[in-house]
Amino acid sequence: MIESICNLVSGDGHSMNVVVVACHPDDESIGMGGTIKILGRVANVHVVVLSNGASNKKGKEREDLISEREQELRKAGQVLSISEFHFLDQDDGYLEHQKEDAISKLARVLESVHPCVVFTHYRYDTHPDHAVAFDIVERACWWANRGNLMTRNLVSSIFEFEVYTPLLRYTELVDISAVVEDKRSAIKSYQSQDIDVDSVLGLNRFRAAHNTKPPFQGTHFEAFLETRVTLL
Repeated sequence: MIESICNLVSGDGHSMNVVVVACHPDDESIGMGGTIKILGRVANVHVVVLSNGASNKKGKEREDLISEREQELRKAGQVLSISEFHFLDQDDGYLEHQKEDAISKLARVLESVHPCVVFTHYRYDTHPDHAVAFDIVERACWWANRGNLMTRNLVSSIFEFEVYTPLLRYTELVDISAVVEDKRSAIKSYQSQDIDVDSVLGLNRFRAAHNTKPPFQGTHFEAFLETRVTLL
């Protein structure tokens, strides 16, 4: 439930930091746009984009596409109340070959931001960049926690979200019914991409329709799988 996630980010009554790690601009809105909007009420939401999103399918110049996708992300961020953006500028489609560099860059961001929780892609997503993201995040969290050990500003959990591939199991369901139109609007910010918004929201409706645990009575839910972060 959103309450358990919010308890992690605001347990002392103060606004804290949350990091969302997305492979490409648009993944954050597709996977957890509603949850970002809700979390923005109790936390500073930072979005880290691993790749430059420059995979060119429409004949656009590389730099023009990178700039366009960044502008689209910032537009979506206004809708979702995202606090800050971090661009790691890895090559789109080649994260598997740039893992160590991505881990190093992300660890530095995490050490600086001090998030208590991090969200990223499902480790078994069928998109090759998405599939490697969890390993990058898990290892970056480990290094960041070691660096922040003396201050105890530690990442406690990683939450995996759905983009291309549904989670086989989940530990958290977030009711996004009240903010589903914000999610729709954020996704529509990405005019450079061919995104079937109804299909994205269809998965959220599916989660609601197949959830039998009261008091979940909403029309749209986002699902997450939690992994606790350790120093071992």
